[in-house]
Amino acid sequence: MTTKTAADALAVTNSNTGTVDNSLNDDFLRTVFPITSLTNTDEGSNLSKWYLAWFKRQIDALPSLVTDKCPDIGELLIPVAFFFKAGKSLDDVAEFVLGHFTDEEDEASRDLAKTISFAILGWQTMLYLPSINTCPLGNFAVADVFDGHTIPAFWAIRQDSSLTHLPIPDFLLGFGLMLPQGNVFISEDTEDCQNFDRMTMVRPQEFNIALMLKYGGVRISWTDVLSAHMEFDPDARVLFLYKYPTFCYLNLPESSDSIGVIHR
Repeated sequence: MTTKTAADALAVTNSNTGTVDNSLNDDFLRTVFPITSLTNTDEGSNLSKWYLAWFKRQIDALPSLVTDKCPDIGELLIPVAFFFKAGKSLDDVAEFVLGHFTDEEDEASRDLAKTISFAILGWQTMLYLPSINTCPLGNFAVADVFDGHTIPAFWAIRQDSSLTHLPIPDFLLGFGLMLPQGNVFISEDTEDCQNFDRMTMVRPQEFNIALMLKYGGVRISWTDVLSAHMEFDPDARVLFLYKYPTFCYLNLPESSDSIGVIHR
């Protein structure tokens, strides 16, 4: 029996015609973006092609520690997405992933299954980039996309497995405010608090990125991580901007029954 690799899951070639069969691609994309954005027009399908290429790069970079234990990781992508959408914890999803491993179910394998589940969630939501093989099994790390800059909303890039039994939103809070509610302010600086309380209307013709760069001395750092969007280091005057706006566009729900991965 042959196993389906992650790359196979993202692009299946028809051996008779040599063309790419996108049926599995579409199924996978529907776990990430609302169905209507992909089926109503060709626009959604065309805009989402970059995401498949980006996702495949993440898969190709997996260490052998993962691919040797779980060679059919491609078959996990769709069910794992549905498990997380159903509100399952990291522990719950890891039990399913463990069933796809090639050897016995020991504690190390269970920890690796959690790591794989954590990685897939990061890739499908783009809220963080999992940093695999940079910490002991049983711990979880996200890539430090801020490159040493101080960002108050993110207080850790690693955490242990003590919270993996909790719902995913609660677990992710161990890293910081990846998806904060509107008008959340966490600075304790008095002047910052006063500025936050002021009502200000910003008009693009009066305040835009060109003016910020020219007169404000702000530097832009483009990031793959959605939760880093609009984070600002006031000391270094660095503004982080998410580089894939189509991911947000394709996640705009058109109805209550068409939700993407970042709408729980």
